Amino acid sequence: MNFRRVLLIGELETDPSAGLAALRRVAPEAEELHVVAHAPGPGFGWVAGDSAEAAPLVERLRRATTGAAPSVDLLVASELDAGGITSLAGRTGVDLVVLDRPRRAALSVAAEVRNQLALPILCV
Repeated sequence: MNFRRVLLIGELETDPSAGLAALRRVAPEAEELHVVAHAPGPGFGWVAGDSAEAAPLVERLRRATTGAAPSVDLLVASELDAGGITSLAGRTGVDLVVLDRPRRAALSVAAEVRNQLALPILCV
């Protein structure tokens, strides 16, 4: 299969290298990468703004995703919403979803995306 538009779902505070390595193996010619970085809990309320605390994590993710695809879109989400992520995947024509070290919330979202859009899910 030749995946061109990939959605990567991971946690903002974790190193994204495992998910990105898997993505590069299964979708080496990806044209678009849409990243949803989950920043859960009350301790991450600052993510919505441009705080000094969020900047290093967001910048690390930006650097890590550089070169994974010609077009990279990064979204930091304080909550993983199945409807919103399904809408994003449908609107952007995603043809593969990669879960980077998923927690329960990400697994639930991926199941809903798979049910609604019949997309392949790669769990790393």
